[in-house]
Amino acid sequence: MDYQIETQKNWHTVVTVSVPAENVQPKLDENFKVYQKKANIQGFRKGKVPSQLIRKMFGSQIENDTFQPFIGEAFNKIFKEHEFDNISVPEIGQMNYHPQEGLVFTIEFDIRPEIKVENIEGMTVERERFIIEEKDVQDVLEDIRQRQAMIYDVEGEAQPGHFLSTDLQVVDNSGIPVIGQKYENQSIYLDESNKEITSQLQGVTVGDERIISVKTQKQEPESELIETGKENEPETEQRFKVIVKAIKERRLPELDDEFAKDVGNYESLDALKKEIDENLHQRAKLEQQYAFQEKLVGELISRNTIEVPPSMLDKYLQAVIQDTQKRQKGEVDEDVIREQSRVTAVRQINWLLLREQIIADEKITVSEEEINALIDQRLETKQLTEEQAAEIKEDKDRYSRYGDEIMQEKVFAFLEEKADIKETEKLWREVHKASGAEHHH
Repeated sequence: MDYQIETQKNWHTVVTVSVPAENVQPKLDENFKVYQKKANIQGFRKGKVPSQLIRKMFGSQIENDTFQPFIGEAFNKIFKEHEFDNISVPEIGQMNYHPQEGLVFTIEFDIRPEIKVENIEGMTVERERFIIEEKDVQDVLEDIRQRQAMIYDVEGEAQPGHFLSTDLQVVDNSGIPVIGQKYENQSIYLDESNKEITSQLQGVTVGDERIISVKTQKQEPESELIETGKENEPETEQRFKVIVKAIKERRLPELDDEFAKDVGNYESLDALKKEIDENLHQRAKLEQQYAFQEKLVGELISRNTIEVPPSMLDKYLQAVIQDTQKRQKGEVDEDVIREQSRVTAVRQINWLLLREQIIADEKITVSEEEINALIDQRLETKQLTEEQAAEIKEDKDRYSRYGDEIMQEKVFAFLEEKADIKETEKLWREVHKASGAEHHH
């Protein structure tokens, strides 16, 4: 029995085993004779079934029974002579037998990548400091104000900024209703940005009926008359009879101390602004730290890219699929998820492997005292209750996650110390505006 070991770039290892025919054929012939003697087939006396029929009916099973001892012997020999750090269960790949050439089969598995973390010194990484300005506080305050707006009925004529509660009836050019095209309880917002509709309905009062013309792409209105339809379809003009049932407006509360008290029992508007400012600074600090760490990881991987073992990639993607199924509570397109998640998965596995190697190389450790101190800190800052803190200290999995968090920070501290950091500043709202535009596209 001979074997050859080949480890591919992605750490997929293939052991090709060869067993000479003179070792296999006698065992194969012997097993065929055993089956021939035992075979009980209708139309033939026991032990007299033709060998051709035995081969046709039981050939695969006989070969499997014959080859298994050789496979077992190969496993014992190979894994005794070599200490593989395999991360997947060894499986039989290809298997072929020829009476003259013998038995050839492969044992395939992935091994843990052998990693040497290099070129850490002098990694050029930009660290942006996100700046919070008074305008950011005012924007948050205005958003709260908008959410506190109340809807009131309007007496008199409708003006821009008002909402109309209407029934819509499609009519022909002579004003005759088109049967089957009446849409009840439709909301229309009068706004300067939609002058076509606003100009025709401005000034209406409750109970009015008015026929208007709207350019549309031949699609039926759903919830609002403002719908413009699908792009690239020919534009046509459609006529509607609008029956005004109610006119409403949103009224914003005054920004004063009473507003602050209503929003969250703050003593004054200044107290509310102060908390908004503190929360924004805390959020900006966390976001800039995350952005910086992501850049550190990206630069580290670009200098130490690892070919990801197939089994690790498949395991990661399978976890993503299962998580998606839980969140969506139903069937998902696994192929689409695999394709969409592949780049992220490769990057994340690269980072985990490099992180693991850095921890080993630098002998980074986390003590129980450090974990307990972190839990106590979360308790002092009221991020945890005393009951939750006690439960975490008793739960090994949750307790270890706090250790992982500390370990992660220590690795980033090590990388930061080695990096050539370029400090820059950027307005926090500009960062969010850019990320929002990317998300939109």
